[in-house]
Formats: sequence, C-alpha cells, structure tokens
Amino acid sequence: MPIEYQTLQQVVMERLRLDIINGVFQPGQRLIADDIAKEYSVSRMPVREALMNLEAVGLVTGTRHKGVIVNQTSAEDFVALYEIRAVLEGLAGRLACPNLSEENILKLKELNQDMRTLEPTTLDRKFQELNREFHAIIWKATNSNRLVNILKNLHAVSSFYRNLTVHLPGRIEEICNEHEESIAAFSCKDAFKAEEAIKKHYLKTKLWLLKSNHPDLATFQQENPTKIS
Repeated sequence: MPIEYQTLQQVVMERLRLDIINGVFQPGQRLIADDIAKEYSVSRMPVREALMNLEAVGLVTGTRHKGVIVNQTSAEDFVALYEIRAVLEGLAGRLACPNLSEENILKLKELNQDMRTLEPTTLDRKFQELNREFHAIIWKATNSNRLVNILKNLHAVSSFYRNLTVHLPGRIEEICNEHEESIAAFSCKDAFKAEEAIKKHYLKTKLWLLKSNHPDLATFQQENPTKIS
C-alpha cells in the first residue's frame, strides 16, 4: 500500500474522529461516505477505511439498513467508561511522572491557566482542545504507545458526555484546581500522588455528570443511587 495513501487514510480518520468528538457529527447521525468524501475533498476509499477503523474503537457502528451511525454512549456505559478511565489515566500519571521535564510542567501550567481564563463564547471547542493537549502531554510521557492508544480511544468514546462538563456551573474552575493537584505532584516527582490526583479527577467528573440535569444521567442516578457515592 503506498505511503501517500496510508497517510491520507490516517488524516481522514483523525478528522472524522475529531468531528465526532467536537459534535460536528451527532450521536445517532448517519455518516454517508460519499458526502464525507466530498466535504473532505478526498476519494471514497480512505473514508470507508477510516469508518471501519472508527467502528473498531467504538465511535461508530455499521448497520445493514442504515449504514454507519455515530454511537451514543448509554448512561451505564458512561459510568463504566469513567471508572476505567480513572484507573488508566491514573496509571498514565504514575508512569509519566519521572519523565516529565520542567518544560512539560511549565506547559501544563500554561494550558491550565488558559482553560481557567477562557471566555464563555469559546468554551465548547477551545476548552476541549486545551484539555486534550494537557492530558496528551501526560500520555506521551508514559513512553507506552499501547497505553496511549487505549487512552486516546477512551477519550474519543466519552466525548458526548465530556462535552456536558463545560456547562456545569463551577465545574471548569474545579477541573483546573484538580489539574493543579496533578501538576504539584509532577513538580515534586511524587508518582503515586500524581496517580491518586488524576484518578480522583476522573471520578469527580463522573459524579458531577451524574448529578447534572441530562435526562439519561438523571434517570440512571435515580435507578442506581450507589453509583454516585
């Protein structure tokens, strides 16, 4: 397979992934390869292969009659997803801690400050971009490609509910405070403290969302009260 074609397929897949994460394509929406190829100014083949790869990581589902549909994570899946992320992101923090340079830590501080001072009109997309860049620095410092790929996929699959967090009053400020705890642990080279801080961060995100007014999550909370403890 030509390298140029491989690169094009990867570019298309990444753009599709980001468009799903950022809400350009909504949960339940049908994705038509010909339309996407036209919009992206590419041929149909790399779009079809990108969709197959995105199905493998759980972002879309191919059906016989409707074609490819953007997945919507159920409330039950969401709870399990954030509990898994808490453990694996915490592990990433522990592995990354000894490898993070002073430059990395300064960049984490800069990104966190940028998140804290965002204007309301830029919250939806800009916060997600900054937050992903923040965590990507930590992922990279794990020196574990396998773990990084898992975390990227989990990050993508949880995009629908994660986007709700920016609209929960007080949550962004608390996220930034939680990030500061992680940064402090990294600065002290305390790997286990970093792991606990990041794990707590994801579990608190789960709790905030379960207490939100989103109907799916509110219903799940009523039916599963032990899940919010």
